Amino acid sequence: MDLSRFLPEDDQIDTLIEETLDKGFEAAKGSRPNSDDQRRQWMRDENGSHVLNAIPPVAFAIQSSANLEQPEHFLSDCVQLMPVVNPLFHALMIKLGAKQNGVRSYEVSAGKGKNAAERDRIIKEMTAILEVIPGSVCYSPECVEQASSKGFQSWNISRYKVFGDIYHLIRDTTAGKKIAKQRLSPITGDHPSQSRVSLAVQNGDDVFAIGPLVGAALILSSAKGRLFIKVCTNRVEGKGLFLSDESGTPDLDRLRPGAVLDPQLTTPDRALLIMEAAAQQGYTVIDPDGVLFSIRSKLGKMVVAQRIPGAPGQSRLVVGQKVSCKLGSAADRLPGQRTMMVRVAVVPAGMAGQAVEMANKAGHAAIIDHQVKDVIAMAEAKPVPADNPSHELRLRDYQRQAVGLHLATDIGYLQACSVGLGKTAIVLRGMQGWAKRKSD
Repeated sequence: MDLSRFLPEDDQIDTLIEETLDKGFEAAKGSRPNSDDQRRQWMRDENGSHVLNAIPPVAFAIQSSANLEQPEHFLSDCVQLMPVVNPLFHALMIKLGAKQNGVRSYEVSAGKGKNAAERDRIIKEMTAILEVIPGSVCYSPECVEQASSKGFQSWNISRYKVFGDIYHLIRDTTAGKKIAKQRLSPITGDHPSQSRVSLAVQNGDDVFAIGPLVGAALILSSAKGRLFIKVCTNRVEGKGLFLSDESGTPDLDRLRPGAVLDPQLTTPDRALLIMEAAAQQGYTVIDPDGVLFSIRSKLGKMVVAQRIPGAPGQSRLVVGQKVSCKLGSAADRLPGQRTMMVRVAVVPAGMAGQAVEMANKAGHAAIIDHQVKDVIAMAEAKPVPADNPSHELRLRDYQRQAVGLHLATDIGYLQACSVGLGKTAIVLRGMQGWAKRKSD
């Protein structure tokens, strides 16, 4: 997955910023600033910072690697899910003067400035960026080692130490040295004056990340007078980044501090559940190819019986909301998980087979995984007939039953008879029966 395709083009950045500011003006019930200077000032005041430092750095993108018009693809892991840099966060960084380094990193304050005007511009850019990035998800490189096992958990470490570490990182940069000298007047008589760097790093009212900020982390580092910002996902509570509680949900902690991992693959219906959950939690969902629309329009009229790894006797039954026919006893298990277009539940394999059969009879598109189908067939299998006494491989009763199970399947099954019970004879007769069935 090419992560750069999810970032906005240069000509889209101004539009994204303007739309965000318009929402902020509306929320603040204030008049809309007209000039660039007025807008920059609004971005720094209380209303502006509340809007802009609430922008989550991480969004989620979805792509399909298969043609979703073909029903069989709804049984396979063919949809890619990947965290990416939020296009609005990217637009904000670029608009305020940061330079992009790769698909998730930014550089601030490159160079010392050739003259006073240039140096002043660099200082203003860094100040603006520090005042709008969400301080609750900013971390120094010292936090990375802990994050690899426990995630970026601000409640396990002193936030004031983190702020202190970041303060020194910024102060060591070219522009940061100038900003650090700017003291701001105390808000009340009980508070001493603060450095502009200190205030910028601690922006926002929330010391701890909330909402969509929980899944993000910004790693700040400095070198040779420059400040670097890297967008990462957060391993929440050391477990991973899971957007749904359903068993089998993929871990979307893919933007690690040290590497960008490959996208996660999942089934179309599960991708729909996860992306709807992401949107409900406040994340931006990026779907440039209209994958979610394709899934909704197709799946809403389908019944899909999927296999569950490690649970061969069960099936994950997905039923579209437009499927109006009765589905037998499987209907009693619905819904386990629900979206506007589908109902999902785990049911015994036999119930799933019954639901697929009834949906097919009613004219709905319905498909069942081969492994689930095999389990159903094995439950109904009968022992093969007794052999002719002259047959070279005469089978005992339990062996005839095992061969019957073998011949009932399309894929096969794990035959694990104890030593001395004739596994070889069972397998040979099963292969013989399969070969005869194929030739017929």
